[in-house]
Amino acid sequence: YIQKEYLSALPDKFIWADGSGLSRYDLVTPRSVIKLLDMIYKEVNDPKRLFNMLPAGGMSGTLKNAYPKTDQPFVFGKTGSLANIHNQSGYVLTKKGKTFLFSFLNNNFVSPTSDVRKEMVRIMTYIHEKY
Repeated sequence: YIQKEYLSALPDKFIWADGSGLSRYDLVTPRSVIKLLDMIYKEVNDPKRLFNMLPAGGMSGTLKNAYPKTDQPFVFGKTGSLANIHNQSGYVLTKKGKTFLFSFLNNNFVSPTSDVRKEMVRIMTYIHEKY
């Protein structure tokens, strides 16, 4: 029902092995996550309200300790992790006032999760600073 009624506009179909979203057999593409984030952004139609609903880098939720503490967070999003899986998707605000959508879906890596997380933070910080 959800796929047909709410997610039919996504470029790639979600594959759910169970209803929790916590199975290694659940499949989703970054392209579909970006489209879903865009749909949510347009539906809410109020960035401040939307960002208040999400964990903020350096301030709250699963992004609190991932990003440096700041008065003006620039990353808002959700994370998901299992052993050798670490995902982060959401919105990044730039110093030039732009809002970008992003989705990192890291699977089957052998390096420490902390290294994967640091690289995502490095990339998001670069985008925040340069664009």
